[in-house]
Amino acid sequence: MTTQKSVCQTCAFLMASESSETQFRCGVDYYRQPAAQRHAQKMSSYRPVQPSDGCDQWKEHAPSVLSEKFI
Repeated sequence: MTTQKSVCQTCAFLMASESSETQFRCGVDYYRQPAAQRHAQKMSSYRPVQPSDGCDQWKEHAPSVLSEKFI
């Protein structure tokens, strides 16, 4: 079993973004809304992040059947 570091690269809220200098943005505000109420904003409204950045709102990806956690 592998241990994930609490950095943006492994965060469930990470969003890929071609419009960001870093190629990534933080989607915590988007993903924290109930799915039925989510409305995408302009990508520029989400904070650019580096894959090595981190914060106290980091969230692990939910396990899936394709995850090694099920193997």
